[in-house]
Amino acid sequence: MRSGGVLMTCSIWLVGLGLLVAVAYYGAILLGFYKDSMMAHFREYGEERRVYPLARFLLALGLFCLVLSPLLPGGMTGLIFTALALIIIVSSYAVTRVEPLQASLPRWYYRLLRELTREERRAIAYAWLRLPLRTRLRLNGDDHAFWIFIDEVRLTVIYGARDPDDPWAAWQ
Repeated sequence: MRSGGVLMTCSIWLVGLGLLVAVAYYGAILLGFYKDSMMAHFREYGEERRVYPLARFLLALGLFCLVLSPLLPGGMTGLIFTALALIIIVSSYAVTRVEPLQASLPRWYYRLLRELTREERRAIAYAWLRLPLRTRLRLNGDDHAFWIFIDEVRLTVIYGARDPDDPWAAWQ
């Protein structure tokens, strides 16, 4: 009988750890520290799918709170934590339904959607995924450098700058 309780507690902690990893992952996406998964969505052909990382972050956070609420000491603390978890889960559902909330985070993603065409986003995504890992890590943490990269890709790949030695050759 005792091993069943230990197994249940270990499984709750394991699920909680997995949800904590999900919260950290979506938190990094929301803060702009990890752009790879969002950029990978731009390179797909067919109908464009919009992703809502804020809703996924809130859902993972709510489930994390819900899973860990039975492990908290004291009856009232667990009840308050459960209520908080349910509020967070309902708010994640609300984010998927309300347009201004959807476009709130991450800002760089919705700025790309607003300012660039689909073909430009696809070309930028392919250029992003071909960058070395260290360069992507550098651009993940620096939004100003990221937007310089976006502008450089737009100028060279999309608008067709061909020869770096003679940039005016295309117009002669």
